[in-house]
Amino acid sequence: DWSSDVCSSDLDIELLPIFDIENIFLNLRAKSISEVVNLKYRCNNNVKDEEGKEHKCGNLVEFDLNVLEIDTPKIIKDSNKIMISDKLGLMMKYPSFTVIVSNKGKSESETLIDLIVDCIDYVFDENQIYKSKDTPRQELIDLVESLQSKDLDKIKEFFETIPKISKKFDFECKKCGYKETIELQGAQSFFV
Repeated sequence: DWSSDVCSSDLDIELLPIFDIENIFLNLRAKSISEVVNLKYRCNNNVKDEEGKEHKCGNLVEFDLNVLEIDTPKIIKDSNKIMISDKLGLMMKYPSFTVIVSNKGKSESETLIDLIVDCIDYVFDENQIYKSKDTPRQELIDLVESLQSKDLDKIKEFFETIPKISKKFDFECKKCGYKETIELQGAQSFFV
């Protein structure tokens, strides 16, 4: 039973990546309420009425989804290693629940810098590793603020490719016959 392993371990849930916490919530929901979630999706297909005017179909389609069939996030090896130069790099860690909550209420630029700094596991060069927990925060902030746009683009890509719980399924509107493949991502998509 996975719950006894989690409850009896020294696991600090606040440090788990968001996708692990979402996975735990989905499993808890499956065990405590039901494995099946009733979801609704509104058809966005453009259709023409009798007068030839185009509008959205808007048909609301309900369907059941088994949360235990939701895909487990896949971690891409070395996707968290960001090279700033030939000799300097960052090893990133995925944002945890604590990181996300601690950045509420700040300006957009402060939030972005704090998020990047909070997700730096360590900085490395050809000779040494500098763990972020042992490095003064201001030094990490200064490093992030000194990065060139090409380096910030690499960090942006890291955040854009963070693993997410997701599920693809085929949707067919019973009103207009429109078909599409839909992908739900993140726990919030499965509890609406």
